[in-house]
Amino acid sequence: MNDDGTVMKVRAVARFAAAHKRKHVTIADMIAYRQAREKLIERVFDFHTDSPIGHCRVLSYARRSIRSRTSPSL
Repeated sequence: MNDDGTVMKVRAVARFAAAHKRKHVTIADMIAYRQAREKLIERVFDFHTDSPIGHCRVLSYARRSIRSRTSPSL
């Protein structure tokens, strides 16, 4: 944020980060980081069965709850 309360532009953010020896990351960087490292789904069933078309393996997945480990429980 600029001193006058307006949103800082990308170049200004990069200059600020360099002046204060901080890393400059974008929202896209944070999204990519989380998608690469966080497990968004989990396998809940994995079994084999026979069917009229032959032997099948059944896999079922569910969306995982994304709750920060550092956030307090409500």
